[in-house]
This record gives sequence, C-alpha cells and structure tokens, in this order.
Amino acid sequence: MLFVLWRFFGVQTPQVAYETAPLITQTLTVTVSATGNLAPIEQVDVGSEVSGTLSEVRVDHDDRVTQGMVLATIDTTKLQASYESAQAALSQAQATLTSAQASHIEAKRAWERGEALFSATQGRNPSPKERDALQANLARAQAQVKSAQAGLTQAKENVKSNRYNLDRAIIVSPIDGIVLDRKVDAGQTVVAAMTTPLLFTIAKDLRHMKLTVSIDEADVGAVKAGQKATFSVDAYPNRKFDARITKVRLNANIINAVVTYDAELDVPNEDLALRPGMTASTDIIIEELPPYPTLPNTALRFSPKSYEKSQNEPAAIWVLDAQNTPKRIEVEVVATDGIISAIKPKSDVTHAIIGQLHAGE
Repeated sequence: MLFVLWRFFGVQTPQVAYETAPLITQTLTVTVSATGNLAPIEQVDVGSEVSGTLSEVRVDHDDRVTQGMVLATIDTTKLQASYESAQAALSQAQATLTSAQASHIEAKRAWERGEALFSATQGRNPSPKERDALQANLARAQAQVKSAQAGLTQAKENVKSNRYNLDRAIIVSPIDGIVLDRKVDAGQTVVAAMTTPLLFTIAKDLRHMKLTVSIDEADVGAVKAGQKATFSVDAYPNRKFDARITKVRLNANIINAVVTYDAELDVPNEDLALRPGMTASTDIIIEELPPYPTLPNTALRFSPKSYEKSQNEPAAIWVLDAQNTPKRIEVEVVATDGIISAIKPKSDVTHAIIGQLHAGE
C-alpha cells in the first residue's frame, strides 16, 4: 500500500529532448529565384509591302537562310503592267515638256522682236495691245513649261514607285538565321492594305539567346548587370545552363497589385538544346561568401516555450550546456539563402538547437 501511494503522490521531472544540428563551416551562395522565357537575341518578322498571289514559297519551318536569299515570290502580272503603264506616262510627260519648251522659245523670241521694234519706232509700233498680247503669250509659255516639268517629275516618281513594288514582289531574307515560322503557302493571296501581312518569322543565330525573367520588387535592388545565373528548363530537368545578367529594366510590371521588373540574361546555346519560348527557372547569384559557420534557418527561429522574446531582439541561437539546459547565444547573421544562414557566433558553438522533440517521464 505504501508503494502505491508513493507512485500516486510522487513527483517526477519531465525529461525534454531537443533536436540539434552542427555548425558546418562552408561557403554560402546567395541567390534570387525568378522565372522567365527564352527568346532569340534578334528576331525579324518578314512581311509583304505589295498585294498579290504567292506564286512560290521556297522555305519551310527550321530552314536556315542567308541575307538576301529569296523566301517567296508574288505573281507580277499586274505589277509589271502597272510599271509599263508608268513608263509610257513618263515618255508622254517628257514629250509634253519638250513641246512646252519649244513654245516657250517661240514666245520669247516673238517678245524680243516686238521689244526691238518698239525701240526702233520710238514706241509707235507695236501697239500697246499687241505688246500686251506678246507678254501674255510669253507668260503662258513659261507656265506651260513649269507645268510640264512638274508632270515629268510626277511621272518619274510614279515609275520609281511601280519599280519599287515590282522589286518587292520578290520576298528576301533581311538577315542570316533560321525560319521559326512560316504563315503562308503558294497560291495564297496576301493583301497589303492597312497593315503589312506577316509571312515569315526569322531568328538570327540561335547559338546565342536571351532570357527575360521577372524579378520581385523586394529583390530587384540586389540584381545587377554582370551577375552570373544558372537555370533549368522542363525539357532537361537534370541539366543546369549558365547565363549572365545584361540589363535590369527600369519599367515596372504591375499585375494584380504585384510589382515585378524584367531582367535580361545572355545565354550561350552552342549545342542548340534550348529553343525559343522555353520556360526557365532561374537562380541569380547575388553573393558568394567565403567560408563561414552555417546552420539551418530553423535554429534562428527556435526558442524554448518558457522563453519570452522581446521586440527588436538581436538574432540568437540556443545551445545545450553541460547540464543539457538550453542556453541563448547572440549571433550576427552574415547572409542567408533562405534555407541555411552564415553566422558569426559571439562564442564557440558546435551545435545549435533546431527543435524540441518531446517531453517524457
């Protein structure tokens, strides 16, 4: 009976167990994560400036092209007729100018003879009326020459315009590159009215690409041109690709009250494994620290249940003393990658408490 009472009224101190983690001296890389899409460094949309039926399309998707290479041709029957008509109008304008110039020479000579006679007869001949008529004829002749000259200029420009349209019936590549998209087939009619119809999309050398990612406004202050980055794409989940920041744009993107900034990265692609449009998960290297003691971030968040934390308290970790009692030690957090932190402890530390497991009898 006494034994039973002791068990009932006896007091036992609970044994508390803690989970600890060692401080490991290692380098720490601080990164900013972002997502974006790959694109060619230079991409050109090729269209048609003239309307007509495509008589031939010479290239297809993924074909390599060179600058000046013919991609497609438009039937030139109507364009050729317009050009020849413009040339005929030019010949007529030249003839009109020649006739006007001859009339001007004739009117000028008649005016000069009349003035000579007027002087010789001391103003008696020709009469004032005849003299006015000669002057009017000369003025009309001069006006006809100017009109004919303007008509000739207009006819030349019309020929030039029709020649330009005829030349544009041959669609050529403006750059060396690869055909990313072909939107037309032979026999299709293109209409160049209010907008230029798009025929092909050509990317310059895909061995060099750019990656545009969205940086959160909280991180953009740490992202700068020249920083290195690595990224992965779904097509190659076990492969890391290298990149480098070339520009951080000033303009903000605001979507549903979330503010981000675009950053551009230069991406080598010598083996052409990467393709335009691929989504890339990117880690931008903000800082690479020399070796520091590091520990899990959970150690910086831990405190015993009995401890009342005050506001604006310095960072600290808890360690176990010789009596297995938690002891608080202030530390300086040098940097963190979101999972582990590099610290400067104020005293020698080998392990830090990262959690309380359980309390048992």
